[in-house]
Amino acid sequence: MRELEGGANGLILCHIDAVAALADLPLHALSIRNAAGGPAALDLSLRVSKLPLDPARLRISFGLRDCALLPRLLDAGFQGPFFEAMEQQDAVTSSEKLASVLKGIVQHWRSATVLSREQLSLAVTVTLTADENMFATLAKFRSMRLLWGKLLNDFHLPFCGLNLHGTTAPQLLCAEHHENYMLQTTAATFGAGLGGASSFTIEPFHDAIFERRMARNIQNILQHESRLWAVQDPAAGAGLVETSTRMFCEEAWDIFQKWNFSQ
Repeated sequence: MRELEGGANGLILCHIDAVAALADLPLHALSIRNAAGGPAALDLSLRVSKLPLDPARLRISFGLRDCALLPRLLDAGFQGPFFEAMEQQDAVTSSEKLASVLKGIVQHWRSATVLSREQLSLAVTVTLTADENMFATLAKFRSMRLLWGKLLNDFHLPFCGLNLHGTTAPQLLCAEHHENYMLQTTAATFGAGLGGASSFTIEPFHDAIFERRMARNIQNILQHESRLWAVQDPAAGAGLVETSTRMFCEEAWDIFQKWNFSQ
C-alpha cells in the first residue's frame, strides 16, 4: 500500500487476497475498483458490513461480471456502480471503442432486472484507454460524457453524472516506447483529465519501486500543480476538439444503433 503513502487516493484490487489488506485503511476516503471478480466483491462487501460506514457513500466499483451477487449488494446498502463497461479489444478507431462501451452499458442495464430506473443510472462505470495523442484522447473522453447523457435520455433514465475512469493504453508499455514513456503517459493523462475523467490509472512501465513512484507522481503533479480539475470543460470552443468530439459522437452513435440486441 505504499502508493497511498505517496499520494494516491485509489486502489485496484487485482486478486481476492488484496481485500484483506484493506483492513486498516480509511475506506471512506478511497476510490476502490474491484478487478478480481465476484468472490472479491463479496468479500469486500462483507468487510464493509463490519465497519461503521454507510455503504451508499463509499466509492466502490464492484466490477461484477453477472448479476448473481447484485441482490446481496443491494440488501447491504450499496448503490453502485456494480458493473464496468470497457472498450472491446477488437475495436480500432475511437468511434468504435465508444460504441462498444455504449453496447456494454446497455447489456448491463438489460441484465440487471432487479434494479429500479434510478438505480440503473448509478449501476455502471466506464473505463476508457488514453494514448499519447492528447487531443484525440481529450475528444474521446469528452465524447463519452456527451454520449452518456444521450443514452440516459433515450432510455428515459434520470440523469446522473458518469463515473468515467481512464487508464493508459497498452501500447504505451511496448519496448519501443520506453525512452518516451514519461512524456507519452503525461500527454495521455493530461488529455483524459481535460476530457473529464473522474479518475485515472497510469500503468508503470516495470513493476519496480522507482517506476511505480514515477507513474504515481505524474498524476500527483497534474492534479495538484496543474489543477486539471479546476475548469469543468477547458476545451469548449476549441475548433479541433469540438470537431473531433462531434465526429466521434456521431460515428459512435451510428455504429451503436446498428447492433442487434435481440440476439
